[in-house]
Amino acid sequence: MALKVLLPVRFLLFALHLIIDIVIAYNRAGHVAASIPPSTASLEARAMRELNLTFDWLFFATGSCFAIEFLGMFLGFSLYVPTVPLTSIVAHASGFVLCVWLTMEVWSVQSFSYIFGCCSLLPALLELYLMGGHFLQMQSWQKLELRL
Repeated sequence: MALKVLLPVRFLLFALHLIIDIVIAYNRAGHVAASIPPSTASLEARAMRELNLTFDWLFFATGSCFAIEFLGMFLGFSLYVPTVPLTSIVAHASGFVLCVWLTMEVWSVQSFSYIFGCCSLLPALLELYLMGGHFLQMQSWQKLELRL
């Protein structure tokens, strides 16, 4: 019963978090402008380039984390480990709420990096851990079969 509920909720929150991250990417200029202190008028162009590059890397890393988690979710690596879907649900729900807040209040790029670390990177690392464990277990079974 719990598995029938966890998977749709996890996918829905995953999709909502992904959509709001795409919205944040389209509103990049506002977040970059909010990151520059008003006293740096002479270095504004250089600071804008650096912040745009930082934002691009953060968005690429967020997309990579979503791809890893999407792959793990639909290949079933974390389907029967109840702590990983629950962690993913909590992370993506809080990530969605924080990203909506970030979009409405136009926070800085540094705020997006904190949200990325807690709400996108953590579930992806858990998924990678399970994928690695699964592949290592497959290798040990293959070695055992070769010995027999």
